[in-house]
Amino acid sequence: MTLNLNKKIFNLKLAAKQITRNAKKLKKQEAREIQMCLKRVMHGELEIGRVHAENAVRNHNQSLDLLRLGARLQGALNILEADTVQNAVWTFTNFERGDEGGRTNKLNCKCITYMFVCWLLQIFFYKFGTSIFFQHLNILKR
Repeated sequence: MTLNLNKKIFNLKLAAKQITRNAKKLKKQEAREIQMCLKRVMHGELEIGRVHAENAVRNHNQSLDLLRLGARLQGALNILEADTVQNAVWTFTNFERGDEGGRTNKLNCKCITYMFVCWLLQIFFYKFGTSIFFQHLNILKR
């Protein structure tokens, strides 16, 4: 379930980026419309200049709406992503293991969290060793 949810979150993040890109494109179109409006007004073609001015205003409003929508979507996604991470940790800490006789005992939440962090640190030092740590310290000493 979490893989499917993570995939949906990823797709929504891409959609939010696409929305902000479209807002930037509309800003560029707005600038072009303003330039065309000024050019037409300088040549004395007021009606055509008015059309370009209306287009510029419309593009400006659309870009603001898209930026607002993208910000809301990214904010909701950040909350959702934090909640899924929190939920994953919560389900990990509250899992039940079977004992003899078919009884189940819930393990202590703090104990599991501490054990989990220790386990992650052991894996990190096993894979990367302490060489990265000492290299980082040598860089800081310089």
